[in-house]
Amino acid sequence: MLREGLGDQLSTEVSGLLAVIAEHPLRFRVVRHSLRRALVARFPYAIYYRVLGDTVTVEGFLHGSRDPRFWIARDP
Repeated sequence: MLREGLGDQLSTEVSGLLAVIAEHPLRFRVVRHSLRRALVARFPYAIYYRVLGDTVTVEGFLHGSRDPRFWIARDP
């Protein structure tokens, strides 16, 4: 069953989480080396990012059912 407006809700949640990351980049835990993970509250997605100085770089946006090891293994 499809729920109308779900894509808009996901977009709103992700935008809000990106704003939190921008404001408080060290808030979320490091999962490997300097790579951090922020979980989207209402959806099974995660944002993987790095903080280098005053720059935040998003490295990935994955669904929770995906195994992040396939691309995290490429992490230097």
